[in-house]
Amino acid sequence: MRYAVSAKYKQFCACFEECAEFAIMDVVDNAIVSENFWSSPPKLPGRIPSWFVDDMKVDAVITGHIDAQTELLLKEKNIQVVTGAEHQSTRTILEEYLTDSGEAGVGGCGF
Repeated sequence: MRYAVSAKYKQFCACFEECAEFAIMDVVDNAIVSENFWSSPPKLPGRIPSWFVDDMKVDAVITGHIDAQTELLLKEKNIQVVTGAEHQSTRTILEEYLTDSGEAGVGGCGF
């Protein structure tokens, strides 16, 4: 599975809409096998970057918070949205998510 964690300057960024890049991580058998940072294209209202869906084939996004329209657009593309992440390294955020229940929090908060 491929995850995208919102980031800025290779550090976690809590706001999906303000992130400058994404930590793209591949997970096999619940272990992170690769991690790369990709610059985020300019955000366009009502659109999801095509590289997210077509080029990077991201399966899930982990962020602190995301606006409702963007979340809906991602879900329409079958991309899982997980909110409520807190300031840690992008790798630690994904590791904690993988060892937790794996369910997004109610009301867009918490793992």
